[in-house]
Amino acid sequence: MKIRAITLNNVRRFTDPAQVVGIGDGINVLSEPNEHGKSTLFDAIQALFFKPYGSRDKDVAALRPHAGGAPEVTIEVETDKGRFVVFKRWFQKPLATVHRNSTLIAQADEAEAWIAQLLGGDAGGPS
Repeated sequence: MKIRAITLNNVRRFTDPAQVVGIGDGINVLSEPNEHGKSTLFDAIQALFFKPYGSRDKDVAALRPHAGGAPEVTIEVETDKGRFVVFKRWFQKPLATVHRNSTLIAQADEAEAWIAQLLGGDAGGPS
């Protein structure tokens, strides 16, 4: 799996959509001064892959902006089967979806199962 793009909306300091696009093969470097959201970006990636869309645990709650709102994370991934867009929203109207070529292929618990399979069947998180 290769991550190709990331979008955060209502995630900590990013109350408006923030994107990282153009992620290529090989090593990619994310370089910004302190307090520009690098850790937020990686926490959001981890949440998308390892926190169920219905979760309200402290790690997911920590993604909420101070003004409130429902954290949303979208990641475009490339696999040997093509490109997919994986989306999760927590708290208000929680949702998880997977799209391929703009076609919905999984949602809710089926999307969680798709993510687990993408990660090798164990969505227990990094060790």
